[in-house]
Amino acid sequence: MPTQKTTKPLYQNPWAIALFIFIGLKILANLFGNGSITFDSTEAETHTNCTTDWQCTSWSKCSEFGRQTRTCSDNKSCGIYYDKPDTVQTCTHIKVEPDPILISGRGQQTSKYFELEQGIAIFQMNTNHKGYFGITLYDENGRYIKSLAHNVVSSFNDSKFVMIHNPSKYFLNVSANGNWETYITQPRNTTKKIPLNLSGHGQTISESFYLNETRKFSMSHEGSGRFSITLYNENGDHVELLTNNIGSVEKSLKLISIDKPGNYFLDISATGNWKATIE
Repeated sequence: MPTQKTTKPLYQNPWAIALFIFIGLKILANLFGNGSITFDSTEAETHTNCTTDWQCTSWSKCSEFGRQTRTCSDNKSCGIYYDKPDTVQTCTHIKVEPDPILISGRGQQTSKYFELEQGIAIFQMNTNHKGYFGITLYDENGRYIKSLAHNVVSSFNDSKFVMIHNPSKYFLNVSANGNWETYITQPRNTTKKIPLNLSGHGQTISESFYLNETRKFSMSHEGSGRFSITLYNENGDHVELLTNNIGSVEKSLKLISIDKPGNYFLDISATGNWKATIE
């Protein structure tokens, strides 16, 4: 019986493999100039002998994210970038604080318009007469914003804060029997750091201070009425009620963990002298 010859597949045939490799090399040689890669020695020499002449624009204003940028271009167009100046740098963003606003008058009246920017606005109100006193904030379209003082029948020297969401013109509607004044500020930056001792009398908004970690608050009150202190962040968001009592308080302690570093302030409601220490 004759022996049957078995034919191997092409991919197992060494001669076929060698032929494929030869054809592949020829194709690559044609694509890349007979298999050799050449360099433009003239271009390389130009880059080597070229001295860059970088010209940069001024740094941009520091953004709220703490970054400045600029653009730099080489007047010689050398095509070399290892010595290119920095085009991004970090910076400290300083918010421009609006000028304080003083509004005063006598008796019942509507104040002149004044402009408020977006952010916290603190109203320090004062009257030394003993009749009825009330102040309400409205926007330029007559929409009610907040009652700043209501049903006061004695001399008054208190502070209230308002979170202004829309930069616009505003006015005050005042009910009074005598002279009054309102001092408006919009604090933006603070240099107050911990530890910090604060003190005052009656209803007020504290100066702002910087917090970045867990802090202990110690508070006391000498009055006979309600005493409360609330911590707010710079966006006017409620953070924590630190104390809420009636009458005198010798010492009230509260430990607060700060999740977001930034500026904070206290809203104090009191009828007498108070103290607050932050450690």
